[in-house]
Amino acid sequence: MDNGHVKFQGVDVSKAIDLYYSKFAVNESNVVFDDKSVSLVNADIIDAKKINDLSQIIWNTELKVAFEFQLNNLNEIPVFNLTIFDKEQRPVALLTPNKPSVLKMTTDKTIKFEIVHPNIQLSKGIYSVNISVNSSITNEPLLRINNILDFQVLSDLETWPPFLLDSNFYSC
Repeated sequence: MDNGHVKFQGVDVSKAIDLYYSKFAVNESNVVFDDKSVSLVNADIIDAKKINDLSQIIWNTELKVAFEFQLNNLNEIPVFNLTIFDKEQRPVALLTPNKPSVLKMTTDKTIKFEIVHPNIQLSKGIYSVNISVNSSITNEPLLRINNILDFQVLSDLETWPPFLLDSNFYSC
């Protein structure tokens, strides 16, 4: 409904739900912990359609996130942990953290990297990404930022559980 007029019904209801979710999508980022040894320069979801600053990803396609960090007084490559939260701020997924030997630090002490998840199977809805950065030597927390990025998963199927796992059926 929009001002008392029916806009979506029947098979179009999923489009209305996507539109509704997108109106409440963008949460403000907040720094939970920062020891000043590393700082975020840039974060972005790449190769995704964006509507009103909200990245949209089709279910079962690639999620690709790019980051750039500046190492201030840190001489090691830290461990980056990305957690995906649903709109109700419940953690639903943790992406595998990096091995420090995989990433490279430039001479100006910046680290740029991409994280790719080949087939996102989160169900339709709005999600946010939190990042925590830890020492690779002591595992001490260095930086934690909530709601660093927001994205919407689009799908034709309506489900309530946070995962819609791709599967095959075989007749027996």
